[in-house]
Amino acid sequence: MYSLCFVLEARPIPEALVPDTIPSDTPRSRRRRLTAVIFSTLVPGWGQLLLGQRPQSYLFFVLTAALGGLYWPARLPQSYRGWVFLVFGEIGLWMIAASHAAVSGHPTFHRFSSWWLILVLPAAFLGALVFTNCALAGSGFHLYGNPSTSMEPTIARRDHVIADLWYFRQHPVSRGDIVIFRREGTVFVKRVMALGGSTIWGEDTVVHVDHETLNEPYVSHDGYPQNQLDNFGPMYQRENSSLWAIIEKSVSTAALQNTARLMP
Repeated sequence: MYSLCFVLEARPIPEALVPDTIPSDTPRSRRRRLTAVIFSTLVPGWGQLLLGQRPQSYLFFVLTAALGGLYWPARLPQSYRGWVFLVFGEIGLWMIAASHAAVSGHPTFHRFSSWWLILVLPAAFLGALVFTNCALAGSGFHLYGNPSTSMEPTIARRDHVIADLWYFRQHPVSRGDIVIFRREGTVFVKRVMALGGSTIWGEDTVVHVDHETLNEPYVSHDGYPQNQLDNFGPMYQRENSSLWAIIEKSVSTAALQNTARLMP
């Protein structure tokens, strides 16, 4: 009786064919990843570029550039909704980019990685806020805090408002505009009531401009009457000399120099 035997020769698989499914998690790789996370909180995509993830880095760069384009030349912060959309978009993009740099390609997502995210997300939030402030300034907008009650109820005390510093480069000042201007080192926010060439006066809390009685549903007369504010004039403003700006409870004059328009 004969039996048939096969002898198989075992040969090692070339290293080039062995997939690197579990990357090493050495102190050096962790330091590199931490550096990438820090870079991503500054500019989304920079950390991915450091890790050699070029497609992802290019995507984040394009998205960041698109957000910058919405500030200028699109100037989306001209409306409150546009500004809110940009702020939330930036915060989301910065957090996604930083989190991606922290966990992408990591061998295991263990507690150490979770702690990374707890530290990364606040840093990404701060990075997005820095970008917001720089983009606002670069596109001609400025954020102001209001410490006064003079414009209530339109603008309450401690409210924050955005002013378009470039608006009056292309648009004339109109009656009813809310403007922000600087006078003798102090920043004021007022409502325009009359322009150059007009005559304005007040009588019993009612304002008249060129024999026209103004309808002011936004005015709030609180406290004791102030005769010097409720009754004044008539006063004539010379052509192209200045404008009249009224706060919700009193009247004052303001030069047209360095005037910004409050965004709706």
